[in-house]
Amino acid sequence: MNLLTKLLRIRTKKEELLNIEPQGVYANNFLKALNTTRELKLDTPHVKFQSKRIITENLLRRVPKLIEKRLGKLPIEQVAGQCIAIHYNIKKTLEELFNTELYYTIGYVENQFDNRFYHDKNDIINLLQSKTAKPQLNLHTWLTFPSMEIMDYSLLSTYAVAYSRPDHYFDLLAEHADELKNGIRYHPTIVGEDFLERIGSIKKFIL
Repeated sequence: MNLLTKLLRIRTKKEELLNIEPQGVYANNFLKALNTTRELKLDTPHVKFQSKRIITENLLRRVPKLIEKRLGKLPIEQVAGQCIAIHYNIKKTLEELFNTELYYTIGYVENQFDNRFYHDKNDIINLLQSKTAKPQLNLHTWLTFPSMEIMDYSLLSTYAVAYSRPDHYFDLLAEHADELKNGIRYHPTIVGEDFLERIGSIKKFIL
């Protein structure tokens, strides 16, 4: 086998890991969220799905300090209550760390007991059509990787505050979305920042 053939095989192997057909429950819901985003004529990112995991332990250990450097030392109430601003502001920093595009994701979270921040497509449409300067938001945000891993700096602190568990303050959730523990499931409904910019929430919540 000559060198050119080897290089072509390596390239083909790499391409097989990129632009794959997404697999799994979360990926299917993520595709639906992309379609909804497009149907509502919102700016929709072009997602290059990949099978290879991106999050590593070494990179993950660097995340808390990078977030603190970007946002400063936030009180726990702010971490638990401002997922919109937090994930908007740390997105670029984490893209640089993990050397990949991340997708700002809006949706709700299901656990063993209820659906937190539940909303549906009609709620999204109503918010887009609302003329209220400060619309009431019942939604959650997080960051999705091309590998369908997710990162959320707010949710676990939200639960920790609600259930008086200071030992879990500032915990970071970073796993593949189909492999979460304790019955937690993320349900994406919109992908990208444009929706929040259209309703004025990015400007309102920016840190």
